[in-house]
Amino acid sequence: MARSALIIGALPPPSGGVATHCRELVRALESAGLRAELVDPRRLGPEGSDGRARFLSRLALARLRAEIIHVHTNGHNRGSWSLAALAACGHLGPSLLTLHSGLAPDYIRAHARACRLVAARYRRVIAVNPEIAAALVDSGLDPARI
Repeated sequence: MARSALIIGALPPPSGGVATHCRELVRALESAGLRAELVDPRRLGPEGSDGRARFLSRLALARLRAEIIHVHTNGHNRGSWSLAALAACGHLGPSLLTLHSGLAPDYIRAHARACRLVAARYRRVIAVNPEIAAALVDSGLDPARI
């Protein structure tokens, strides 16, 4: 069983929403005895900086260690699904994808095949509302994974 987790999501600022959820998740995991690290992909740095390389290196290390990888994203644009695809690619350990946005259902339905293929790479997908869950089911994702 993995004793550490890499949480990929938002750090404040801004406070609220996804950032608060991620920060509280890290606290809960640490209080349960797991090591948890929160990485914000929005803070990779400007193009050409080494921030992107550091993120990819940390992601590769998580894969090698079979850490829990838990991605938090909005699910309502190509960038969020690209991040989810990158984080799941080649991962051998437990993985979770949490979709947060009320705009996600329309995006998922408009891109059902691509969203289903990415979501299927995760052991579990957490939909923060029933509309996101329904869109995932409509896309063909096994409801048992949601």
